[in-house]
Amino acid sequence: MSIKNILIFALITLVIVIATVVVMLNFFVLNNNKESEDVIKESYYFNVEEMICNIKNTSGKAILKIVIETTDEELITKFQEKTFLITNEINKVVRSRTRQELEGSNGQINLEKELVVQLRKLFDNEEIINVYFEKLIIQ
Repeated sequence: MSIKNILIFALITLVIVIATVVVMLNFFVLNNNKESEDVIKESYYFNVEEMICNIKNTSGKAILKIVIETTDEELITKFQEKTFLITNEINKVVRSRTRQELEGSNGQINLEKELVVQLRKLFDNEEIINVYFEKLIIQ
């Protein structure tokens, strides 16, 4: 082999090694950035006072106490200022449901989902994560 061939071979090997190192560094750096982006946000909670709501098409009532979970701390202040809007929205949702729609675990799960959707619309904020029932009694 001539010196020219040896230099070409060495140059090609060097380029391959450098390219491998760069690809590996990018792979690990990108993975570290993704992990830092997946940081869990802190949750904040707002307690809605106990409510009594009528149930659709019956003389029955629903007694409920709700907690709203959000990852937006400033939203808690808005909740405090607009509690009347929250209770009104909860009332509208519960009053639109029949006793059968509210009873059982599926009734509660569906009601939770609907309340989250409606509260997100009301406050124009997707950081309302969940609604929890401290009390849900259907009479």
